[in-house]
Amino acid sequence: MMAWDEPAAARLRRRQLLLWAGGLAALPVFDRALAAEDSASPGAAARAVPPVDWTDDPFFGAGFVDTDEWRDTQVRHRFVHGGFRDTDTRFSIWFPEPAAWRGRFAQFLQGGLGGSEFRGQQSGASLIAFENGAYFLESNQGHVGNDMKGLKGEGDVLSWRASAQSARFARRLATEMYGRPPAFGYVFGGSGGGMRSIDCIEAAPAIWQGAVPFMINRNGLTSFNWSVAAWASMVLAGKLEAIARAADAGGDGPYSVVETDEERLALDRLYAAGFPRGAEDQLGPNPLWILGMQLAFATDPAYIVAFWRQPGYAGHDREPAVERMLIETELTVKALRTGDEVGAAASAAEDLTGAVTRMSGPGTAGLVLDTERPAMDFLGASLEIVSGKAKGRRLLCTGGVGESITAFLDPVGFEGVEPGDRIAIANRALIAFLYLHRHAVDPRYPGMAAYFEAGQAIYPQRPIDFDAQVVPKGRFQGKMIHLQHTHDREAWPTSALPYIADVNAHFGQATRDNYRIWWIENAAHLPPSASQRTEYVSYQGAYAQGLRDVIAWVEEGRAPPVSTGYSLADGVQVQLADDAKDRGGIQPLVTIGVGGRTRAEARVGEAVRIEAEAVVPPGAGTLVRMAFDLDGSGAFATPVRDLEGAPIRHRAGLTHSFERPGTHMVTVMAWAQREGDARAELRLVPNLARLRVDVR
Repeated sequence: MMAWDEPAAARLRRRQLLLWAGGLAALPVFDRALAAEDSASPGAAARAVPPVDWTDDPFFGAGFVDTDEWRDTQVRHRFVHGGFRDTDTRFSIWFPEPAAWRGRFAQFLQGGLGGSEFRGQQSGASLIAFENGAYFLESNQGHVGNDMKGLKGEGDVLSWRASAQSARFARRLATEMYGRPPAFGYVFGGSGGGMRSIDCIEAAPAIWQGAVPFMINRNGLTSFNWSVAAWASMVLAGKLEAIARAADAGGDGPYSVVETDEERLALDRLYAAGFPRGAEDQLGPNPLWILGMQLAFATDPAYIVAFWRQPGYAGHDREPAVERMLIETELTVKALRTGDEVGAAASAAEDLTGAVTRMSGPGTAGLVLDTERPAMDFLGASLEIVSGKAKGRRLLCTGGVGESITAFLDPVGFEGVEPGDRIAIANRALIAFLYLHRHAVDPRYPGMAAYFEAGQAIYPQRPIDFDAQVVPKGRFQGKMIHLQHTHDREAWPTSALPYIADVNAHFGQATRDNYRIWWIENAAHLPPSASQRTEYVSYQGAYAQGLRDVIAWVEEGRAPPVSTGYSLADGVQVQLADDAKDRGGIQPLVTIGVGGRTRAEARVGEAVRIEAEAVVPPGAGTLVRMAFDLDGSGAFATPVRDLEGAPIRHRAGLTHSFERPGTHMVTVMAWAQREGDARAELRLVPNLARLRVDVR
């Protein structure tokens, strides 16, 4: 561990607190906030403790309304939009007609860093609120888009205070409209919104009595996890597709593909850190690495210098992998691509960059360079324009969409760049991030154990204070149903384990009276795209059911289905119970096979008998749909038609012959619904299983 003076340590701790609360786009704002704090006199007054009840928070100016009208979209409702003066906090509220309101509200928290007061409505969360007789509330959580100035350096404005003040204002409007205030409040959200849902119920129990966080990511573990995945992805770059195929159902396993000691070590380190087995097809370049990179470097600006200049770091020591990964070149711009063109290419390719940024418009959003390298190879690289009208501009490459590189984090971006301009490209910062997981570890986290020998860190350590992390404590009033996904590359299953442990430590034997953890098998971070529908399941129905159940738990004392039964392999790999009764939770357990095996061989035209079974855990409803996908299209065009009586357990079989040689993946999906309503659209909870058939 490096030694540093106490004032520097205090500054670092404050920096970490702010960064983990705020994030990428907030860095300049937080730097200014820290500078102001460092220059303040020692006797400066401490910040007032924010209110945790229905009392107005003095951080926010007077509330205002700029839209108040009745609308008929989704269901008839009164739509109110507004905000708070002297802040960037904005909110939208959807009030159902008085006859449809049942005395409660449901507040959705957008994931990531927030920034929009409309994302929940766009994703259908408002329908979930209306189904439960609640008015729907959403805020931008204190800031507009990626501009964090509205937080004024106070990270808890983002984590819960903007949400609380929005709830207070909505309560006053609800009282005027319905003649009484809401008796109960609920908060739900995923990813960053999931973490902040926990912040809300822990900080302000008078406002929220129930919470449904899903796919949470433990603050402080994010950079470590993403660094391990990024490094392994780069080491295994030429074999990622083969690894994904080998890791799929009936495959020979990922280790059957790797050949070198370095490749085997990459898999070892990846799984030992907690990357979920079965999610290997999600490895590869990920634009979110940039967020991890920026957070890490802003927390510890000296790290990148140390990585390239000090012994014990792979950059200084010039490890062979570093030499292979390093890009330092100068290229010419061949062509420009507009936002509309980049957005269309992203949509066609189901590209995460395009999905996140929703690129559009006539301005230049992408550059085509004179190189044979894929554009995504430049993810995380610095771009310096060295000729033309934009000479001297420095940008960060946010990846590639099709043949174009992008730089969407900079508001100016590629404006003024023309074909023929030269660009200097270097990815030294990204490479430093790839190895960060070696140099910022804590023995308390099982996923970091591989980086210690005899209790001592193997590599030089950075001055990272893990106890400075802003993390929930597992101490809340009310009820919580927490959903975590088993195949999530952004919020690994291990990200939830510390919070689960904190809850158990706080409540002890009373945990079952206050908290549920439902693991959602075969769910990734984003809903499955068209090409992923045979591999991953949608999770909206699960958190919709979670909201319904937490309402009944709070208001009627009716306990929801038990937590999912699971164990930990090697302390980090979540393994769900094999039997539906032992598994619990709300998701059906689904299996498929030929003769009890998940791999079969057949000749072209030979009949293959495929058997599948789905079982719903106790209290989770009944099966309402079941279907096979035989061609990998995701259409599930072969439904099971004998599900009469809404069974809890069902076995289905079919005989099929394959007319083309090669490997065919067959998928069966089953949907459970609490009331056994086969026509339901909300609260459908799916799961799937896959079978490999090698046809010769």
